[in-house]
Amino acid sequence: VRRQAEYASRFQLLIRSEADLPEGIASAHAAGRRSVLKSLAGVIENGVAQGGVRPVQARVAALGVLGIMNWVAWWYKPGGREDLDMICTELAELAVSGLTNGAERAPVEGPLDAIKLIRGDLDRLESMLGT
Repeated sequence: VRRQAEYASRFQLLIRSEADLPEGIASAHAAGRRSVLKSLAGVIENGVAQGGVRPVQARVAALGVLGIMNWVAWWYKPGGREDLDMICTELAELAVSGLTNGAERAPVEGPLDAIKLIRGDLDRLESMLGT
């Protein structure tokens, strides 16, 4: 996410120029993209096998995570409302929470447990707001 945000114009230019790349560069670029997708899908497959990641189609999940990361190049504006460190953290948490099976989150067994979860979420929100 950080690299896509910091080098957004390079990334946008590459994406927009893919169809016009010379054959050798296009082949290397396509191979690199396949390698990244394969690596990320492998991490997800391993997570599923070990039980930390819910059962998903690893390739589809990897494409989703890559989409989260890559789209930043189009909407992030340096010096804008959102801090880049916060964006990196937030999107990483979003991707991970979307993949995990939720087993590490304790079940809510009553109102006090629910309040603890809400309090934790409120603490996180306050830290995001800088309060």
